Amino acid sequence: MPSKLKTYLQLVRLPNAFTALADVAAGFLACGGGAGELRPALLVAAASVCLYTGGIVLNDVCDIDVDRRERPSRPLPSGRVAIGLARILAFGLLAAGFAFGALATVASGMVAAILVGLIVLYDAWAKHVPLVGPLSMGSCRFANVLLGATAASPGRPFPWIPAVLIAGLVVAATMLSRDEVAGGRRRGVLAASLVLGLIATLAVVWLRAEGRDAWGWVFLLVFLAFIGPGLVRAWQTPNPAAIQGGVKRLVLGIIPLDAVVVAGAAGPVAGCLVLGLLLPSWRIGRWIYVT
Repeated sequence: MPSKLKTYLQLVRLPNAFTALADVAAGFLACGGGAGELRPALLVAAASVCLYTGGIVLNDVCDIDVDRRERPSRPLPSGRVAIGLARILAFGLLAAGFAFGALATVASGMVAAILVGLIVLYDAWAKHVPLVGPLSMGSCRFANVLLGATAASPGRPFPWIPAVLIAGLVVAATMLSRDEVAGGRRRGVLAASLVLGLIATLAVVWLRAEGRDAWGWVFLLVFLAFIGPGLVRAWQTPNPAAIQGGVKRLVLGIIPLDAVVVAGAAGPVAGCLVLGLLLPSWRIGRWIYVT
């Protein structure tokens, strides 16, 4: 791969973009979306990817001084991408995300606008506040699931619990990521594990109460099996490498958790299709960092 292309794919965290697609699929299918709503579904999928990647680039723009000290080899602090160009790319992607959302449905455009505001708020301020930061990041994912739901026909009940599940996982990943540079502490692992316990419990309650497809239980076990090893290693050896590995599994674990929702709402075939997004995400994540 040409080095310039790889640099930009690193800047937008390409592996993570698949998690945004999985969120949209979960929101759309859990809200009863079908083939007749394919056009708005594709538009909100494009909106989600643009909003996510734009937010990632803006995050690196806002963190440039910190990254010069802690991550000097990354695209912006190393000078491989000019800071001015990164700003243009960030706001261009956010604008494109809003435009795609507005083209889908009126509700999608409104949610996309809210999501732009949440992203800018997190990148510019909220992430620096200990408790507000993880909650702010979780709210972005909650809105992303809502964005997928807006592509379905109006009048259908919004899947609040699935959106809370995804938001909770992101809160856990954000908590763990606090120690990924310095390492040496288990507090993030403990906090993330507690949140994940609540997520698993809520998922079980939702699957039982709603009479969801039994395959949802199978996908829940797949999700737990995927994220578990990273947390165990981070607890046993809380060095930066182990914690970064745990964060990576939590971030990419959004895909199997979305698959739990999709399998419960639309059956195992749809769940497998969403779970399949994990393969390119994981493979690409071997040569483009996730955290």
